[in-house]
Formats: sequence, C-alpha cells, structure tokens
Amino acid sequence: MAVEKTSAAADTAADDKRKNDVAEYLQAPRRKRRSYVLVACGKGIPAEVQGGIDQFLKVNSKNVAISHPRTPDELMKQFSRQIVLLVFDDEFCDLDEGMRMVAELKRKKNSAVVPVLFLTRQPERLIESYNKLLLPYQEGDEYVNYSKVPVSHVFSKVRAGLSNKNRRRSRRYKVDVPISYYVLEKDAYFEGRLTDLSLHGAMIRSEDNRIFGEGEQVKLHLPVEGVFKQNEGDFLKMSARVRRVFISGNQAGVSFEHVNESQLVKLTTYLTDLVNTQNTRKAAAMRARQR
Repeated sequence: MAVEKTSAAADTAADDKRKNDVAEYLQAPRRKRRSYVLVACGKGIPAEVQGGIDQFLKVNSKNVAISHPRTPDELMKQFSRQIVLLVFDDEFCDLDEGMRMVAELKRKKNSAVVPVLFLTRQPERLIESYNKLLLPYQEGDEYVNYSKVPVSHVFSKVRAGLSNKNRRRSRRYKVDVPISYYVLEKDAYFEGRLTDLSLHGAMIRSEDNRIFGEGEQVKLHLPVEGVFKQNEGDFLKMSARVRRVFISGNQAGVSFEHVNESQLVKLTTYLTDLVNTQNTRKAAAMRARQR
C-alpha cells in the first residue's frame, strides 16, 4: 500500500512539473525568427563584388544573417527561411532555371515581399527572361550591371533592397477586362469590369451601377480563352473580399483570398499574357501613327 501511495505521489509531482513547464513555455516571449540575406553568386562574380556585399551587410545590417548557397538545390532548401533579400547572380545556374527558382520563391512567400537584386553582365538577356516568368513581381525587384558600375553602386542597390519597407507585394497593372462576379451574400451573379489587376488583388467597377459593400465576399470569373488549354476551362475563378469601396459606390478594391499554388501559377500566367498583349497592341498602334 505504501508503495502505491509513493507511486501515486510521484505521478502527481511529475504531472505538476509538466504543467508548470507548459505554463512557463507559453508565458515566455516567443523567440524571434532570424532574418536572412541569401547571396547566390556564380564563379564569374569578382571577389571584390561578392566580398564587398558581405562586408557591407555585416557593417550596415548587423541584425541579418548572410547565407551563400552554392548550388540550386542548396538555394531551394533555404526558401523556408525568413528572407529579407535575395541577391542573385544570373550566372549562378542556367538562366531559365534560375528564373523558375525565383518564381518558386515568390509563390512560397506570396503573403510577404521578398525583393530580389539580380547581378548581371548581360541586362538584355536578363530582362527578356524575367519578362517571361516574373513580370507581375517587378515592383520589388531590381538589377545592376556590375561590370559597368563602381562597386559602391552595387552596395546602394543592396541598401535599397533592404530599406524599402513600403513597396507593394506585386505590381498593379491598368487593364480593361469585362468579367462576371458572384456575390456570396446575394447568391447572385453580376457584370463588372476590371480596371487594374495584380497577383494580390484587383479594382473592379460594376457595369450595372451596383453598389458594393465593404467586406463582401465575391468570386471573380476572369476570361482566359486563348491563354490556357481548352480542358482547363474558360474562366479563372478567384475568391476575393471587398476591402475598399470608392465614394461612387460602384467601384471597389478587392484582395484575393484562399489562393492556392495552382491558382497563383495560373494568375501569374494570365496577368503576364494580358500585359504583354496590351504592350504589343500599344506598340503596333504607335507604329501605325508614325507612318
């Protein structure tokens, strides 16, 4: 009997200790995640450029850690970290592969701004490749031709990448696209028109002078004929919430909600195609006027 009492007392004491440990853990301040600057350089980068970037960061950004992935696999493995800047040499690996990796980073960090500073010796080649995959993200990205400028200019680009806290997550583009949209609270479809679009939201105007309500849940049906394969449907459906109603009432800003990776990939493709088509038409119209 004495043994049973001793065992019960020991169990109670151990249980109390576990509860105290849990309480202390919950009451303790959460450990702040470390922020990283990833510097992915190929063999062609001069030592004074890569070493200078490291020294610049150590002196001017003492609160961030610096990491130097040596291979594409090493770089991809670090995408789960809290990244405040990616310095990416466009000769780190095959350029198209590099652009796909940067696009993957952007998708993984969709709710945050992860600026990318591209180091290049061939700006035209970089810009052409970037335009194909990353056009909607250009709000936060920059490049520098390190072979044509003093190293101090490279440092100024690094500083700008770290210091601009108020940039948008993705660029807004002026568009003119007729759409239909479903309003959850009304259980009804309405006609509208997109007047601008980004990867994170849109501006929509009602075509029938309907008044939007702040906080409304809507589903936008974006026409995608000619952009995707026929078996993928005629519309890209995006759930959204009304965040701002203009004083006219018939125009509202919406943010996209519950976006999965597949939708983000499709939206990126759709927006890139839309913008490039618009730019092609503008260029053709300008050439026609000059004749």
